[in-house]
Amino acid sequence: MNLVERLDKWIFWCLCGFALMVCINAAIADFFTGVAVFFTIIRFIKKVPGINIPKEYLLAIGIFLGFFFILLFLNDQILISLKVYWRYLNRMIPLFVIISIINEKKKIIIISLFLFGGMTINNIAAIYKGVYLILEQYTYIRTSGFDNNIIGLAGELLIYIPILGILAFDKAKGRFHIYVYVGLFIGIVAFLLNGTRMAWLIMLILLPYMLYEKNVNVRKIGVFLILLFFSLGIISYNVPAIQNRISSITSKQDTSNQGHFFIVKDSIEMIKDAPLLGVGLGNFKEVFNEKYI
Repeated sequence: MNLVERLDKWIFWCLCGFALMVCINAAIADFFTGVAVFFTIIRFIKKVPGINIPKEYLLAIGIFLGFFFILLFLNDQILISLKVYWRYLNRMIPLFVIISIINEKKKIIIISLFLFGGMTINNIAAIYKGVYLILEQYTYIRTSGFDNNIIGLAGELLIYIPILGILAFDKAKGRFHIYVYVGLFIGIVAFLLNGTRMAWLIMLILLPYMLYEKNVNVRKIGVFLILLFFSLGIISYNVPAIQNRISSITSKQDTSNQGHFFIVKDSIEMIKDAPLLGVGLGNFKEVFNEKYI
């Protein structure tokens, strides 16, 4: 095995480490990313890999980063905008490493398995916290994973559950079907205990649509949703905190709902004043608090 092959192997395992830890411990995940980038630079110096990026990826990344780059120069707070731009850019570094170095389907699948393994561990941690709160008879329950980020966990589950939902109907999953079903069950329980109501509403639209787009039989989708709602109904009935959280979705007296209403109302006024180019990348919070809140 020559040096280039060794570098490719090391980069691959660093990406596996990143995938495993990204939802568990951000510092460890960043360490793996840093090492992967270091090895990738050496790899490019030794031999530039044959990069074969799908056009759809290039178009999406180009539009995203290109449009934001233009926004850098449309306000007088360029340093703030640059900082935000870099935050978006450096979060995409693992993607850039993968599309530069990893070109085997098997390796992509392995990295994905590490990612979903880490997400599952994080979901189990969230369930553990939720069960503890239930046993302590808390009337307000919103759980998170290892990083104590409630909204972050909701976002992760909006990726985790639909993908496993699709795999549950995929005949090609073979001997992995039990892991798919167990992971899906864990994700749904964590999703309930997470208590992010907007994520719940998004999932009600996202999951059936994705199953339909993947040509899953409509009857199977219906049976799946009936079983899902039945299970959720039983869980929420036996956990008053979740029941209260569900019933609060349409409550006009709920403080959070009132806050969301006013944020939307005030944001619309901001959009009317700067409809096309906004108030500058990274300046929303400052401008909103000073002029619109």
